[in-house]
Amino acid sequence: MLDVQLWGCVPRHVRAGKAAGRGASTLVEFFLAEVEGGTLLRVVERGFAALDVSPERRASSIEGNTKGWEFQLDVAKRDAEQPFV
Repeated sequence: MLDVQLWGCVPRHVRAGKAAGRGASTLVEFFLAEVEGGTLLRVVERGFAALDVSPERRASSIEGNTKGWEFQLDVAKRDAEQPFV
């Protein structure tokens, strides 16, 4: 059985009342594949080049998001390796 949960994420600037639009967010895709001994989860985040921000802010966003995904995927791996109760 595969239990999949999907949710949306609203960027801070949108919650603050600013309009979201082109160049205001990235797209995150999740891919699951069966592999020998388990499941492979691949995360791809796209759209940094189209962000309407300075090159420095873009680089900072890429670095921060990369570290964030590494942390989140470590948590997902830990949780996935726990036995079902």
